[in-house]
Amino acid sequence: MSLSHVLFINKNRVDIIMQLIFRILDSDINRLKSTEATLLKLIRKYGFDADVYQVTEMLEHGRLGVADALPALEINDIVVSKGTPFTADTLGSLFEKLYTASLRENGDKA
Repeated sequence: MSLSHVLFINKNRVDIIMQLIFRILDSDINRLKSTEATLLKLIRKYGFDADVYQVTEMLEHGRLGVADALPALEINDIVVSKGTPFTADTLGSLFEKLYTASLRENGDKA
């Protein structure tokens, strides 16, 4: 997986902090804004260092091979979901997995 990492050094250990870049790919503006609001809420809840971008350009959808399977979600250049509208539950489950993975990378117990 091509995650960008930033090292944060404190007195007792070195933590790996994931810089996440979310790209929501969709042509339905209302659905896109709703997904963005849910993502931003979850980013604050879990304390991730993340940016969220809306991608509405059909050429970009085609380049990523998701033009016929919208909406899609890309995290750090990897399409993780396509063709299914996002709900708070599905995004919450995704964030729980990301959070658990970040704990493991930092040596904490999940």
